Amino acid sequence: MNALVALVLLLAIGPLFVYSDAIQKSLEECAKKNHVTPDVLKINPPDYKVKCYYYCHFVNEKVIVNDKIELPGLDSAKPCLNIKDDNKCELAFKLRTCLRTHLPEHIWQKFA
Repeated sequence: MNALVALVLLLAIGPLFVYSDAIQKSLEECAKKNHVTPDVLKINPPDYKVKCYYYCHFVNEKVIVNDKIELPGLDSAKPCLNIKDDNKCELAFKLRTCLRTHLPEHIWQKFA
């Protein structure tokens, strides 16, 4: 049973490891698009530009698809699937906060 859980988790997050260069490129693209610097991101203010940066990144990584949250295989993040907001940037910021709360650190780092 544990092996099955581990396999499902690996299949769900494995692409995050394989595509780490793509993730880095997404982060850089979104930072540039939203005029957000690494210094600003370190303090993570609830600034609208930062919220839109997270939206851009989550869309690029297909965590948000058609303004809906998709987290297949991440059971610990199920509460995050219920997040709703008409404002896409607010949605992304709330999702980021939720993921930070519910995901284990080693998985969270792939979203950060």
